[in-house]
Amino acid sequence: MNTFFSNQCISLLIRRTISLLILSTMVVEFISTSLVTHAQMSQTQPNISQAFKQFCFFYYNDGQDSNAHQDTQVCQSLSLPFSSLLKKDAPKGYKQWSACSLHDLAHNGLLINSKTGASIKGSQGFVKSIADSVLRALVSGSGNNDKNIPQDSDFLPTLWKYKSTSNAPSELSIPGNQEIPVNQPVPTHISPSSIESYSNQNVYQRSLDVFCHTFQNDVTSYLYGSTTPDNLASMVSALQASRSVSKLAQDKGAGISIPFADIFERGELKTAQQAIDGSPDTISQCSGAVLLSQARPFVDDFVIHRMSSLTVSQLDIFFTNAVLFDADARLQ
Repeated sequence: MNTFFSNQCISLLIRRTISLLILSTMVVEFISTSLVTHAQMSQTQPNISQAFKQFCFFYYNDGQDSNAHQDTQVCQSLSLPFSSLLKKDAPKGYKQWSACSLHDLAHNGLLINSKTGASIKGSQGFVKSIADSVLRALVSGSGNNDKNIPQDSDFLPTLWKYKSTSNAPSELSIPGNQEIPVNQPVPTHISPSSIESYSNQNVYQRSLDVFCHTFQNDVTSYLYGSTTPDNLASMVSALQASRSVSKLAQDKGAGISIPFADIFERGELKTAQQAIDGSPDTISQCSGAVLLSQARPFVDDFVIHRMSSLTVSQLDIFFTNAVLFDADARLQ
């Protein structure tokens, strides 16, 4: 009898042990799946703080702000308060910013005043929802001298309508009527007023400008056979007259059967992108250009996502402006 019960106990213990092992396996699998899912969600969830920092760089580095470096830093230092605000005011829509503008979120009923529960209809309503006085001084444009925040009536309307193009590779803020035939002069600078939304185009242009010496030397070598001080000076002088690298190439007998922008300029831009990613120390940066660290993400985005959607003429505008950024041509 004792032996019988002893055997029964052993069998019971074995069954319980097996059950515990199965349960443990299920728990571990559940936890692992949850962790993986959480990690995947964390990776795909937009970083609102980083997006706001990108906006700050867009806004202040347009060539019009004499205090751009300080203003950018002050603005970017408020990225976390802005992120916290947006998550409260748009709990169901904050993940869509900045692919969608604040205006878009409000228009679709996704922006509310977290303090009152009322829908936010316009930009002033958004300002009223900001509890952080320093962030409110920045966003409203009222300024705060103690915090080095300038008065700026353009900040709020620009932020309100701002859309990042990083999640929409096929879109670029270049109006369709800006396509210019390759045999016509193109403007040396692209007017910000010609851009429908905030000047993303100018940000890309400023980022490409860091390569002006590289482009000058390469264009001279390709079109004149060698890069000498005289050839370099001649190339810049001729380009200032034609206002188009493709037009200059046609005049020199290059790229006639195939648009020069397609066979040379795209290749130059791809090479430049590889250089700024892999060997930035080899780049002879032009005086007055933005820092390479600031230019890099926009160069990457331009070459990888934007360039394929540009017409030959649009691409030639970007490339020509970059070559002419620093007209004081010099050998690298």
